[in-house]
Amino acid sequence: MYNILGLLFFLTLSQTGTTGTQQSAHLKGHSEAKAPGTRQRVDFESFVRLVLARSGAMKSLSGDVMKAQSLSDAADALRWPTVKISLMGAPSHKYVCVVPDAWNTPEARGGMSEEEFRRKFCVGTDRDDTFTLQLDGYVVRFEAQASVPLYTFGRIDDYRKAARHLGDSALSTVSAARMQARVLAAKLYFSRKLALETRSVLSEGEKLLDRFQERFDRLDGAGRLKPSDRFRFRLGALDVRRAVSQAESTLKTTRKLMDVYAGQGVEADRSPLSAVSRTPLAPLERLEAVMLAANPQIVALRQALVAARFRLSAEKKAWYPQVGLFVRYRYTTSNSEDPENAYLNDGLHGNSVSGALVVRSTFDWSRMRMAEGQARAQVVSLEGRLTAKRQELISRLGAVYSEITRLLEQIRLTSKALKVARAWVAVIKEKDDTGAPYDPKDAVAAVKAYFQYRLERLVLYYRLAVKREELAALVGSSVN
Repeated sequence: MYNILGLLFFLTLSQTGTTGTQQSAHLKGHSEAKAPGTRQRVDFESFVRLVLARSGAMKSLSGDVMKAQSLSDAADALRWPTVKISLMGAPSHKYVCVVPDAWNTPEARGGMSEEEFRRKFCVGTDRDDTFTLQLDGYVVRFEAQASVPLYTFGRIDDYRKAARHLGDSALSTVSAARMQARVLAAKLYFSRKLALETRSVLSEGEKLLDRFQERFDRLDGAGRLKPSDRFRFRLGALDVRRAVSQAESTLKTTRKLMDVYAGQGVEADRSPLSAVSRTPLAPLERLEAVMLAANPQIVALRQALVAARFRLSAEKKAWYPQVGLFVRYRYTTSNSEDPENAYLNDGLHGNSVSGALVVRSTFDWSRMRMAEGQARAQVVSLEGRLTAKRQELISRLGAVYSEITRLLEQIRLTSKALKVARAWVAVIKEKDDTGAPYDPKDAVAAVKAYFQYRLERLVLYYRLAVKREELAALVGSSVN
């Protein structure tokens, strides 16, 4: 709050007819003159988008959403077949079929080639089992296995539901962070507006001081002012200039902060702080019900709790057997001869397909008991966190609601007081115009009240704008 204790009655002469519309017009001219040409003028919603685009917290939470989405995709893939593929190649002996020479006659072959006859009637090979490093052949084996879960007593469905709710929880966490970032943006944006309008009000005091300084000196030289009046004026002038210096510093700070968070040179739009909504709030009970249903922090915890319950259910079902289908295909080949009726080296050749219906149970007592216990503990923890968060937000909602109600009443009363102060200043001006006598102390008091109420109302508008954004963040939606 700026102290305007010492403004002398000369300042009243130019203030009597100033209305709220004229104040806004003066603010527009001041802002336009001060704003650099390279700065982009943005409204509040545009500034919020710029802040969100540069928020490191939002980028980090986007990564959490991607993790949750990948977990959901992985859970959906639990119903897909598990496929294992292997390809093996190794050096090997080259086996050639051998038949007795007495058999290998043209008559016995019956038109078959000698190789075909040997492969059909071979009784041995040209290799034995003696260890040797003379490998002159190769063997290649390809194998594919696939297992498909058919029935898991609902365990897979529980995992999929848990993953989906975790994804919803991550999205709600992002929404909560967006709401908090919006509150931060509101504090930055409306503090900039407050600084601009405060500087505008103080500029009027500066101009009036300069305008009437010479007039004051003449009256003082003529001995028409008491020493106390002279000191009041000087102290008032110092108060105004001190407040102007503080306002200039605040302008630089708020401009720098807006540039940092927006990532570019921006300036607040020309709408006055008084444009903030002063619509009465909905009943507190209704807002509380909306908050408990829609607040992103509560929704995130609620979704996480549902996911934890599904995970606990899945861990309990890990003790049940699983029914699945198993299929295997194997193909083996080499450059050894493959006999048709004497299977001396049939392991080096041929295709095979096998399948089975499998009922499998795995009992890892330590791991399974620990997993179930951790899942149960997570459920209990989230239930406690959800209850605590509800209590915290209900308390904060009540405090913010009371503050907004108080601010609305204070704005109403301050506006009435400002109207009275403006009328008081008008009476003094009328006396000054007609030459009627009046006490300079009354002029000082009137001017003090006039400027003080103007600045008080600006601060109230600022607080109301920020508190409404805080209320919207609590309720989870815009509040008119």
